[in-house]
Amino acid sequence: MGDQKYARVHKRLTELSLPGWGSRMVAINQALLGIKQKTDESLLHQAALIKNEAFFEKDLMRLIITNFGGVKLKPDATTTKQIGTLIANEYFEEYRSWAV
Repeated sequence: MGDQKYARVHKRLTELSLPGWGSRMVAINQALLGIKQKTDESLLHQAALIKNEAFFEKDLMRLIITNFGGVKLKPDATTTKQIGTLIANEYFEEYRSWAV
């Protein structure tokens, strides 16, 4: 995966034992990679996005639905929120470590 944030998210997703997802590790990885690329690109162009946590999380939800749908995985609302929280917390933690 190439990014510790997303490696941790991937690990947490496997720990959730979501029905039907256990055999779809490559698809999960592809979806997360797509989310990473779009999120990193957005932050590169507008670094202030990370400061608006509500907007950042809302944008992540859109990316999660799009990218997981693109690999034929359809997380329900609860799972989408869990994935969003995992990813957002990784970015917020990284941002806070750089901001101090």
